[in-house]
Amino acid sequence: MPSASPQRMCWVLSTATQGEPSGRLGRRLSSCLLSRVREMRQVMILVSAVQTSDVKCARFPSNKPALGSALSEAQTFAGAFRLSDRSWCAPQFAARQTAAALGLDPADEPLLADIDYGSWAGRAIKDVIATDCTGFVDWMRGGAPPQGEALSMVVTRARNWLTAHLQLRGEFVAVMSSSMIRAVMMAALGAPTKCFARIDISPLTTTVLTSDGWRWCLQSSGCRLTLPHSRSE
Repeated sequence: MPSASPQRMCWVLSTATQGEPSGRLGRRLSSCLLSRVREMRQVMILVSAVQTSDVKCARFPSNKPALGSALSEAQTFAGAFRLSDRSWCAPQFAARQTAAALGLDPADEPLLADIDYGSWAGRAIKDVIATDCTGFVDWMRGGAPPQGEALSMVVTRARNWLTAHLQLRGEFVAVMSSSMIRAVMMAALGAPTKCFARIDISPLTTTVLTSDGWRWCLQSSGCRLTLPHSRSE
């Protein structure tokens, strides 16, 4: 039998003891459990890295550095996450540059690396369609590019990362590519791979997940950065 969440336990205690001499005790126990839920609250802010020349020119990403103009915009939000407890960053250049521009000192996280596009990396999407239409259609359905990574593998990486941090408490920030944020959202929601192409994440926006120590929930997505960013209550 799966373990009950604190919310479910509180409901059972409060209803089972209602009208009974022990009701007061049940309410005290419920209050204690609810306090524990609040203590375990986590806010995970996913920040999409700034635009690169690959993205601007409709090419498959190939670990290019961030565009100068996009990086300048990110620098205007330096210190936006000064109240965060910890931060992580994908190993790609653009993600690292975005994190630095925002004033973060993140730990590198290989599980948040961008999708490996194999031999398609750096190639124009229209050229891949023209020369390997069958492979492109297969990729859109969840298959892997030549020498690359299937979407199911990417979502598994994202799920492993989320699971490893499920019971942290506080406010955290992770900087990664827009594609990887889509994968993290799918992992958090248990969404099928076909949903990947139906999620839009713009550069330099935030997606917020919350956790009560038992599960992840999607709070918001596609929000522009603002200053200052206050710790969530």
